[in-house]
Amino acid sequence: MQVIQEAQQGNFEHSQINQNTANERLKDAEKAHFKVISSEAKQNKIDFSLLLVHAEDQMMAAELLRDLVPNIVATNQELFKLKNSD
Repeated sequence: MQVIQEAQQGNFEHSQINQNTANERLKDAEKAHFKVISSEAKQNKIDFSLLLVHAEDQMMAAELLRDLVPNIVATNQELFKLKNSD
């Protein structure tokens, strides 16, 4: 969300830096997520809990934002150019 806020303010360089950082952190989270899923696929019992469901939901939301943010930033860049093209 900070990436989008930076783009809305016209801080595109800082927005890109934050986006790169977020993508790296998400890669780490995806590795941990993959370990849990792989463990269960190997028939290792995973205790089902509300916390696990919440973590899965947060992971999906983060991945969705990762995929949407570049388009939102690009739209903000175009709007910024149009507003400042006088």
